[in-house]
Amino acid sequence: MVLVALTISLRSIQELLACDVILVSDTGLIGPDTPSITTGLRGLSYWQIEVTGPNRDLHSGTFGGAVANPINVLCKLIADVTGPDGKISHPWLLR
Repeated sequence: MVLVALTISLRSIQELLACDVILVSDTGLIGPDTPSITTGLRGLSYWQIEVTGPNRDLHSGTFGGAVANPINVLCKLIADVTGPDGKISHPWLLR
């Protein structure tokens, strides 16, 4: 019954609803009275990184400075993902 009523109502205003294009977007509006079209969004990236290292601290003695601390390497890797311009700096991340 509701579908019939809706069909009849839409047919009565079909000229008002006539258009050349329908645009559906699941993005936001600037305001309730301001139409807007979003032309680009940033994507998401999910990573799983496994870092391994020695089974004990090597921070002094014979190994001091010769072996990088795994947490420092991981922090540098994360910090260097993007450059000063905000763009991905490692080409292998774009694959």
